[in-house]
Amino acid sequence: MRITSSDLISILDVKIGKEEKLIWNRIGENHCWILFPEDKEKDILISIRKEIENDFVTISCKTKHRLPINICLILLKEGLSIRCIGRKENGEDEVIFDSTVDDFCEFIKNLQNIADDLNFTLCLGNNPLRDYEKGPLFVRMRDVDCRSKLVGFLTNPERTFQVTLFDKSISLAHLLSRIDRTQYRLIVRETIPTSTGRKVTTIYDSFYEKVSSK
Repeated sequence: MRITSSDLISILDVKIGKEEKLIWNRIGENHCWILFPEDKEKDILISIRKEIENDFVTISCKTKHRLPINICLILLKEGLSIRCIGRKENGEDEVIFDSTVDDFCEFIKNLQNIADDLNFTLCLGNNPLRDYEKGPLFVRMRDVDCRSKLVGFLTNPERTFQVTLFDKSISLAHLLSRIDRTQYRLIVRETIPTSTGRKVTTIYDSFYEKVSSK
């Protein structure tokens, strides 16, 4: 995919411009700053590197700010190759999102597809790449009213993805069609209202599916 700084601004301003007080500062065709007048620590630099087949986008930011991760998810849906670099408190740089890490990228894409299918918002932590590789990676999906509908966490090295459903609109079949159970052990739980609160029940575990199929 080919993209310019003007294209990036057009895509992102629709998604985040209404939620944040920010200023776009375009620097030529390949760079733009997202500036936050009320908090300069949140400033983000986005750069485009022209490559033969697909332009590569690099996002430089502060690690503790979650907006760059949301930007990564938006651009990933556009088909772009992305790397996000956050600066730690000690001044060192750290890659916190990288679409060239194939298994990580595929896992995030599948989660995003689930969220899109149900009109939910996918929420990740400040450093999803590290969390994916070392565990645990926490995942949350929210509806338009910011209510949690799905919460999950992936542990490593066990590669177990445990999901808890808070809404009947999320079907087990839907999850099974989106999560690669050859790569991850999938455990799905649902919450059931009771007179004393909510009861959590396991409704699926791919480990037992594999055992029974042998």
